Amino acid sequence: PDRAEIWVNATEAARWPTRRRFTVGHELGHLRLHQHHEATVWCRTGCVEEAAARGAALPVEEAEANQFAAALLMPARLVREHYRRDGDFSALCRRFGASGSAMGKRLHQVV
Repeated sequence: PDRAEIWVNATEAARWPTRRRFTVGHELGHLRLHQHHEATVWCRTGCVEEAAARGAALPVEEAEANQFAAALLMPARLVREHYRRDGDFSALCRRFGASGSAMGKRLHQVV
């Protein structure tokens, strides 16, 4: 973090291109939003999966980074515009390079 670098798992990135885009956006969110935190923010799969398994909310920093990535990759105005015009969920996912999960969450936020 002190070198302002973002590291992404290469195997995961190759396997899921849409997830790769969201992950990079998420990490940019940490870099921008949490750069002045005293403690370094480390994204670990276990942290997110553990919260999901308990039915708990994500840690605040993770939720903020997710929101940043969603806004960056799926701007609210454009998502609303294309959704109202086409109403085709699969087309929205392709247009914005998003997974169904990410697009579904974004639609619930902005429509």
